[in-house]
Amino acid sequence: MPLLTTKATIYLGTWNVRTMWDTGRAFQIAAEMRRYNLEVLGISETHWTQVGQQRLTSGELLLYSGNEEENAPHTQGVALMLSKQAQNALIGWESHGPRIIKASFKTKKEGISMKIIQCYAPTNDYNEDVKDQFYNRLQSIIEKCQTKDLTILMGDFNAKVGTDNTGYEDIMGRHGLGERKENGERFTNLCAFNKLVIGGTILSHKRIHKTTWTSPDHTTQNQINHICINKTFRRTIEDVRTKRGANIASDHHLLVAKMKLKLKKHWTMGRTISQKFNTAFLQDTNKLNKFKIVLSNKFQAFHDLLNGKRTTVESNWKGIKQAITSTCHEVLGHKKHHHKEWITVDTLNKTQERGNKKAAINTSRKRPEKAKAQAEYTEVNKLVEKSIRTDKCKNVEDLATTAEKAAREGNMRQLYDITKKISGNRRKPERPVKSKEGEVITNIEEQRNRWVEHFNELLNRPAPLDPPNIEAAPTDLPINFGQSTIEEISMAIRQIKSSKAAGPDNIPAEALKANCTDQTATLWIIVEQSIEWNSSLYINFSDYEKAFDSVDRTTLWKLLRHYGVPQKIVNTIQDSYDGLHCKIVHGGQLTKSFEVKTGVRQGCLLSPFVFLLVIDWIMKTSTSEGKHGIQWKSRTQLDDLDFADDLALLSQTQQQMLEKTNSVAATSAAVGLNIHKGKSKVLRYNTECTGPITIDGKDLEDVKTFTYLGSIIDEHGGSDADVKARIGKARAAYLQLRNVWNSKQLPTNIKNLIIEMDRYEKLTRIGEGAYGVVFKCRHRDTGDIVAIKKFTDSEEDPVIHRIAMREIRTLKNRISYP
Repeated sequence: MPLLTTKATIYLGTWNVRTMWDTGRAFQIAAEMRRYNLEVLGISETHWTQVGQQRLTSGELLLYSGNEEENAPHTQGVALMLSKQAQNALIGWESHGPRIIKASFKTKKEGISMKIIQCYAPTNDYNEDVKDQFYNRLQSIIEKCQTKDLTILMGDFNAKVGTDNTGYEDIMGRHGLGERKENGERFTNLCAFNKLVIGGTILSHKRIHKTTWTSPDHTTQNQINHICINKTFRRTIEDVRTKRGANIASDHHLLVAKMKLKLKKHWTMGRTISQKFNTAFLQDTNKLNKFKIVLSNKFQAFHDLLNGKRTTVESNWKGIKQAITSTCHEVLGHKKHHHKEWITVDTLNKTQERGNKKAAINTSRKRPEKAKAQAEYTEVNKLVEKSIRTDKCKNVEDLATTAEKAAREGNMRQLYDITKKISGNRRKPERPVKSKEGEVITNIEEQRNRWVEHFNELLNRPAPLDPPNIEAAPTDLPINFGQSTIEEISMAIRQIKSSKAAGPDNIPAEALKANCTDQTATLWIIVEQSIEWNSSLYINFSDYEKAFDSVDRTTLWKLLRHYGVPQKIVNTIQDSYDGLHCKIVHGGQLTKSFEVKTGVRQGCLLSPFVFLLVIDWIMKTSTSEGKHGIQWKSRTQLDDLDFADDLALLSQTQQQMLEKTNSVAATSAAVGLNIHKGKSKVLRYNTECTGPITIDGKDLEDVKTFTYLGSIIDEHGGSDADVKARIGKARAAYLQLRNVWNSKQLPTNIKNLIIEMDRYEKLTRIGEGAYGVVFKCRHRDTGDIVAIKKFTDSEEDPVIHRIAMREIRTLKNRISYP
């Protein structure tokens, strides 16, 4: 009886594509993968840097591993492209540098998994140390694969194994190709040591179906790409041969293995995350009106159905939920996980024509015929590359036009999303999930459990050791806590933030609906006057550890009563917190739920209000005795500036600041909040005392500059440092698009359009945070404008003039600021 079921045939492949750095390359590879019905495709020489994963527009998932050094060259690189079926069976994957990547998959047989290792080995030209390093690393990876599991080793090994299997009868046959040399010896020894059968040598095929690499002049053919399987599962593999029709303009052929193996779906269906509705359609007037009409009709039908019947709150809610979600599904539809593919049908036709030319090369028998077919193939390939560049240019132009419209309409979310697309920085390195001991976790189920463990500890903080005895207010606030009116419910719905994750009911906020500048300016004024009058000033920028997640709820209910909130409303708020559970999304799936017992709910409308009550009580209690602040008015002291959990404590002497800091720390600890001693910083002006500010015997760091609420406060006062930082951010935004500015394919008019919509839009918006910033930005930006002129002709003036008009409007807004 076979170890694995034989109900399904799957195909695995490996291919050296020479590069994936060219425009449209990933799309072409995915098309060939679907054409040959491959579940997993190993790719060599991707020339991608960093480590991560990316979902293609056609649905395939690409796991990639490349050079991770800063400014690393675009060389080497390996990847695994997975079909949707393979994605469902994926257990985990590991990156092992730019030459090796490994992934694990669930099989139908319980307890047996399939390990796939894709490689790109050094060529004969590399020195012995590089080869030793590669094979030693590969050996250590293979050793970690359990013998009971199915192990597949494949890739471009740059190794000819030949036809002589003397001494290697267990792991290879006599149907190889070429003559074994040094790299071949290394490779066969590795396979023999680990009992890996070389699939391309055990089955008889024509020479053309064994050749994996052909020289550019078509005179030399070698078998240097291989697919191997551990000997235990030798009979699982049915065939290994090249597919010469696969076309990606590479000198390597696609090598495919046919196997009898059924992958088991690994994910638990009960935890699948709900699809998001496409709420962006609600910005369209016609769609919005249609949504209102359909929803109104469903509500009317639900009302007629319940007419005269006794119902419960739960049954009513289920009916309302069904009406809203069904309307969203009918009118809005679900969000797709990809954007519209930009490659046109004309380009696809040219790609098909290129494939026909390659087939002509493969079928040519005489050298003159091959040379002629190769010349025709080269010409068609140039047309394909030119057509792809044209499609890319048109796509960028459309994106820039859309972004410019978004900027005019104030749709910053869409503007920044498009900017990221144009900059080409969508691929983010995949960060490994680690255990508490620092070991990398590769099993996806274990990764989900680790996330649950992490957030369970993060969101459930220990209770305060000495909670305060807070008395309730003698009289309640005059709050009407009768039945909520329609107007109050409507107002609450309008206040819900858009573009936030929906709850378990999957109803987005958009379906129900149809700033800190003052704080920073005040602190600048305080610093400038301290310098002007030569008076001493201590500022302690205090930072809480996990502030929103640490508040003790028992104390929170007492504080609400202390401020006069009626008991009935307190009970209602408390009921909404009791039994609060959370789930984590990892790998597109939901984890099991866990209870959250401390802190306030992030995203809830009430959370900012109740948290500010906590901060207000802390500051009122800790500063009620004695004068420890700075003189603000003739009879007024200013003790602190607070914005949410960002506190700036103010004092004029070292002793006052020391007493205030420890008083605030002690009072905060009583309600579950702890000041982070490593992140809290002290800034001094005109002070002679150099004694440290301490909390529990630990010194707080003295700094010369600090970023408070996004603005820089330094020892010199004023906004000069902040202006420089904001200009730097604007310049970074400009450099983020350097691949656009340096592109030889994009015409000048498109570059001008991108300049106008993105870089200077960011510059003027960033500049709004500081007085006088516009003129300084205008002066400092001369170098960038000169750089822009390098690729602009006579049409440069209208662009710069429009930018100048934006700056004037920004300055006008700053002058009229109250």
